[in-house]
Amino acid sequence: MNIFSFIKNNVPILEIVQQYTNLKQVGAYWKGSCPFHSERTPSFTVSPNKDIFYCFGCQAGGDVISFTAKIENCSQLEAAKMLSEKYNIQIPTELLKELDKGVSDLDAKNRYFKMCQLIAIWCNKNLLKNKKALQYLENRNIKSEITEKFLVGYFEPGQAGLNSLNTFLKKEGILFQDLAEFSVIIDGNSGFYSPFEDRIIFPIKNSLGEFCAFGGRIWQNSDERAKYYNSKENPYFNKGSLLFGFDLAKKYIQSQKSAFLVEGYVDHLTMYQNGYKNTVATLGTACTVEHLKLLARFIEKLYVVYDGDNAGKQAILRLTELAWNVSIELKIISLPDGEDPASFLNKNFDFEDLISKSKNIYQFFIGSTKSEFANNSLSEKLHDVQKITKIIDQLQDPIKKTLLFQEVSQEFGIPLELIAKKYVPFENSLISENPLSLENAILGAILNDHNKLKFLKNLEIIDFFSDQTKKILNLIGTNNKFDLKEFIHSLEDNDKNLVLESYIKHGSDSNVEQMDEFDNLIKQFQKKNWKKIILKFKKDLAQETDIKRKSEKLEKLKDLQLKILSGSYE
Repeated sequence: MNIFSFIKNNVPILEIVQQYTNLKQVGAYWKGSCPFHSERTPSFTVSPNKDIFYCFGCQAGGDVISFTAKIENCSQLEAAKMLSEKYNIQIPTELLKELDKGVSDLDAKNRYFKMCQLIAIWCNKNLLKNKKALQYLENRNIKSEITEKFLVGYFEPGQAGLNSLNTFLKKEGILFQDLAEFSVIIDGNSGFYSPFEDRIIFPIKNSLGEFCAFGGRIWQNSDERAKYYNSKENPYFNKGSLLFGFDLAKKYIQSQKSAFLVEGYVDHLTMYQNGYKNTVATLGTACTVEHLKLLARFIEKLYVVYDGDNAGKQAILRLTELAWNVSIELKIISLPDGEDPASFLNKNFDFEDLISKSKNIYQFFIGSTKSEFANNSLSEKLHDVQKITKIIDQLQDPIKKTLLFQEVSQEFGIPLELIAKKYVPFENSLISENPLSLENAILGAILNDHNKLKFLKNLEIIDFFSDQTKKILNLIGTNNKFDLKEFIHSLEDNDKNLVLESYIKHGSDSNVEQMDEFDNLIKQFQKKNWKKIILKFKKDLAQETDIKRKSEKLEKLKDLQLKILSGSYE
């Protein structure tokens, strides 16, 4: 047994996958939306019995280690190490050697996460000692329990702050140059300083809850620096794919199938404090496709709660251009002018009323464009309508697309026929599924019960399968003690995907496992390939020199020809 087999035998794949996407049990399998690509119809399947997964949409598949490696963007060795630590698995000494070449990269990552956690703890300690900074948060109605839960902090300024931080980190083996490497401190004209100094610090965690970056906000009226400062991106932190608060919000998001998206850290904390615990925030950047795809793994509906100023509205309009990429419904909660989520909630206004009045993002886009439409020039009007129709045309759902174009027609007074002629093929375009693959069904049945392979051997029909399927069948035949998990791990990617798809689609959760159904599949295969089969029998018969074997082959040939004459094979 190698290190990968040992980890797989001790880590349940279903438990891991459910941390990233919602799954529902369907027979022996669990199915849901794929965490690796955006899709409207769930095509992702997990087989807990065989500890494998497969997506019929993007063809991603494998075991718990390959899933972790793909979802966390790391090597399989790193994934194995990560899983062993997560589940406190004691790995036998002889297997630990296999991890050696993967440990250095993982250690560097863990060292970075540890450094960020220690800085967060240090900043939090500083906040608790600074009455003015605490008063600022109190004035923003941020309660102490929320401050502690999110480990909000304060970065002590000046050389005294750097000396204090250095002393604190040195006790844990973190060096001053580590801070410089990740731009926590910068070597300026007058020596080292931190761009985070004298800011309220909001520690940022990744989806696994590991500290990986910081957001800093000015809090004194006399401070003329940029309002926010975020950590520089590095190999362990990409702000375009992370959402603030996601690690804590994930379980609420999964249970409620919805989320709230806000722009700022304080807005997020206020939403959370007021009971909207399924809230996340972008990290000082516009919402990206990666953000939406991350959320689409868990939710059906996303409420966007941006500021009521012009900048907030423009951010929503930009978001409209990304909405078609994901299979979630985006709803816009419109705040009054001059309000942000924090200020609105702190005034005890009725947020539930705003939720009930939220609009579909496309309807919001149409309404926002129409509000200025009448005063625009002819060229501007043409540009506005073209922009709307172009965005709507990217939708995959033909019914939703048609309804929205009807709304554009009504709102802007443009005949639907003109819009349809230029932008939309209004006919229903149904994508028919590929016909059942006979070879895949037979392969799936054999993967579920490899003893069925002997029937193919007895009938001498393996050579009539496609090269890839024939190769896999022959590999199965060479395994005396066939183990599907080990077999999958030994295959190249293309063969692995075919095996996973065939097993999950035509394996134990289908009728193919029944012997009479399998026998029917074999007959269908023989019927489809009867000309090739008879030609091969005739060649073998002509080359056979042994009289007894020649007589047996002649009888087989006569039997096949009889079936043909009787109409069994057309």
